[in-house]
Amino acid sequence: MAAGRFVALVLGLDLALLGSALALALVAGGDGSVVGVLAGGGLGTANLVGLAWLCGRMVAPGGRRWIYAILLALKFAAMIGLVFLAVRHLDMDVIWFVAGLTTAGLAVVGSTSYLAIRGMELRL
Repeated sequence: MAAGRFVALVLGLDLALLGSALALALVAGGDGSVVGVLAGGGLGTANLVGLAWLCGRMVAPGGRRWIYAILLALKFAAMIGLVFLAVRHLDMDVIWFVAGLTTAGLAVVGSTSYLAIRGMELRL
């Protein structure tokens, strides 16, 4: 499977899981649950997109890979700061925030498991 198709698979699964978490928050959640899922899911999805783009640039042939490595470190620091700001300033349920944020990780695990079960390998 081409790397671009794998990224699309991960993002598609992430959005499907995020939609499921949002539906669950609407049905079973309390005050701030929807805001929590949307904030966590938005940060998680943005993190996946940033990782895919930066890592794709780092493995591409070229002489300026170090710039993308620095940007990757800055993205990590920005993610920590955004999570802090969201938890500190948004009126949301933090458990649902974590549930929304977790969908991105579950999408990566699910997509790589799909590749492993099918015996597929990634091509750059």
